[in-house]
Amino acid sequence: MRRRRDSSAGALRHDQAVGARTQRAKRALEVTRVARRSGLLRVLREIGVVGERPATREGARSFRLALEQLGTTYIKLGQLLSSRPDLLPDVYIEELGRLVDEVPPVPFAELEPVIRGAFGDVFASIDPEPVATASVAQIHPALLRTGRQVVVKVRLPGIVERVDLDLAVIRSTAGLLERRSEAAQLLQLEALADELEVHLRAELDFLEEAHNAELIARLVGEYERLVVPQVIRPYVTEEAMVLERIDGVKVGPDHRLPPERAAVLAREFFRAYVHQVTVEGVYHADPHRGNVLLTPEGRLVLLDFGLLGRLDDDTRRSFALLLLAVAQNRASR
Repeated sequence: MRRRRDSSAGALRHDQAVGARTQRAKRALEVTRVARRSGLLRVLREIGVVGERPATREGARSFRLALEQLGTTYIKLGQLLSSRPDLLPDVYIEELGRLVDEVPPVPFAELEPVIRGAFGDVFASIDPEPVATASVAQIHPALLRTGRQVVVKVRLPGIVERVDLDLAVIRSTAGLLERRSEAAQLLQLEALADELEVHLRAELDFLEEAHNAELIARLVGEYERLVVPQVIRPYVTEEAMVLERIDGVKVGPDHRLPPERAAVLAREFFRAYVHQVTVEGVYHADPHRGNVLLTPEGRLVLLDFGLLGRLDDDTRRSFALLLLAVAQNRASR
């Protein structure tokens, strides 16, 4: 009997392994098709992975559009690359800074079971229309039975499996390129894949994000123009979390401040950031404009804390000395 059970378990594991390989092959084929349509070979030449040719705006734009088409993991890869001017030409860095991390809304009926399963009947109501949908999560306004206005952030269905699949394809591709290209070895593509995985795993775990949000909230508490939405405990799980609702608009071309007000906010944000980096050694590692809201009262709301950067004491002190030298106009010494 035991032998039969062992045999059945072995067959199941074999079928699962075959299924996983099949899914990876299908996804790799899809990525290849998008890459061909976007002229990936030209892009690889322009960024120095395969041969070398001058970087062009057209190539950079094609690369960005391909990443957006491929979804979550590739958008995050592009965002990671956008902070690496040591790897990519300036025109690529600029274009990747325009990456859009937005997807069509997921029907609320697909998310409601996750929310109800995580938190039960604590809500008096949940608005089925999301206020935001990104590649990892969707956010819905809600009302607790206590009368408190909140938002519910819920992980998109199947996103973990899709990320796992994409990471496997990216790792395989990075390894292949490094074996065949000395330039790819210099770019350390496999190390980049490792860094991408760390970023994505952090963003997919709302338990970690809730802890990070509470930490940053304490660090910016003394800055009256900066605010972090409160995490509503105990309503936090790995795949869903409840946050204080703070109304605001995204900072961008459609919502510009008068220069003097913008300067005040920019100085406060900069001071808070320098304090995080040089004193605390912990900082919000994803502070792009999509993660900031502007309230009617003129405060900045900081959002999305899946990623925190951490500095050891030596690096923190070195960075503080660098900033001091820049301020005193003696950075070259």
